Amino acid sequence: MSKSAANRYAKALFSISEEEQSTQLIFEDMQFIVATMAAHKSLRTVLASPIIEAEKKLDVVQAVFKSLQDQSLKLMEVLTVNRRIQLLGLVAQSFVEIVELANNIQHADVTTAVALSLDQEKEIQAKIKELTGAEAELSTHVNPDLLGGFVLNLKDFQYDASVATQLQKLKRELINQ
Repeated sequence: MSKSAANRYAKALFSISEEEQSTQLIFEDMQFIVATMAAHKSLRTVLASPIIEAEKKLDVVQAVFKSLQDQSLKLMEVLTVNRRIQLLGLVAQSFVEIVELANNIQHADVTTAVALSLDQEKEIQAKIKELTGAEAELSTHVNPDLLGGFVLNLKDFQYDASVATQLQKLKRELINQ
């Protein structure tokens, strides 16, 4: 239920930001909110607490996020009035997803046995474009246990081209013969 409510607030904020041509600024605000909420459990606890008054919660978020755009601050006021301030992180995440979807932005995690060179990153970008039809922002990770190759995670999709997985498949085939 709360995710659907958060989506409604995010869609409304997106619509307003499009009308006022401030989507990029609000997008940056929402990314900041997502990162801050993820990093500070105490803030999430305060917002979720039924004991703390809504106005006090609003004071807290306005103090923490005082540098945000007016539209972002108004969102916090609306959430407070509607007794939904605990959804702030979800609304921010939903807004980020809506903007990324509208701009065909996707994120990919790539895990390799060794650090990628620039040419290898380009090859992986080409593979992502081949698989999805669009490029993605890459987050790279190193895991020597892969032995070689890479594992690409893109939303709910995983492409495993690691040597370790290939060796495991070969081992299973040999054992099952």
